[in-house]
Amino acid sequence: MRENRCVISRFAAQEEVTLQVKKLHAGVGRIEFRCDDANITASVGLVTVAELDRVVGIRSRIDAVVGRLARPGARGRLYGAGDVVLGFAESQLAGGDFMVDVDSLRADSAGAQLRAVRMPPASTTIAALARRFGAKGIVRLAVAIGGLVTGFWEVLPGPEQARLARVRPTLDVDPTEVETYGKRKEGFACNYQGQWAGRPCPVVWAEAGMA
Repeated sequence: MRENRCVISRFAAQEEVTLQVKKLHAGVGRIEFRCDDANITASVGLVTVAELDRVVGIRSRIDAVVGRLARPGARGRLYGAGDVVLGFAESQLAGGDFMVDVDSLRADSAGAQLRAVRMPPASTTIAALARRFGAKGIVRLAVAIGGLVTGFWEVLPGPEQARLARVRPTLDVDPTEVETYGKRKEGFACNYQGQWAGRPCPVVWAEAGMA
């Protein structure tokens, strides 16, 4: 016996919803609510990243220090280092664990209007570009990220700057372990839980909340 289902989308018309509920009461079958409309995004929170980029200029500051990257075999096509770094960061903030998760973000056309990097490079391209960060590139990226603190400071209101300037800063070193699966990744080892992990140590200016 074929099961009848009443499917109600997030943007279904009120008349359609009423009809489907009446069918449910009549014993037609079970009802299913879905939010799979193409106009819906689960990553609306990334709008805060886009606003930070607009106000502070995250991508432009990274590009100014690191420069642009050429994908091997791309016939001179260049990508901004800021787009690569921030595009991958947005994927992680949206719940991505692997580079291939960038492709899921690229497919989110509704969310593209809210993100800082509307169309990040594909996962295969990001993987190739990541290999272009040599030792100097990594150092330059660290310098650029450190320089973002200056950008954050510049956009703070005057009274907030004065409040922070009066207080002796507290710097919190907060190491955190990041599990990975590549056994050849430099600087990674087994932790006490048996996980293959690295341990970045962000330093946070406690009073200002800046890393």
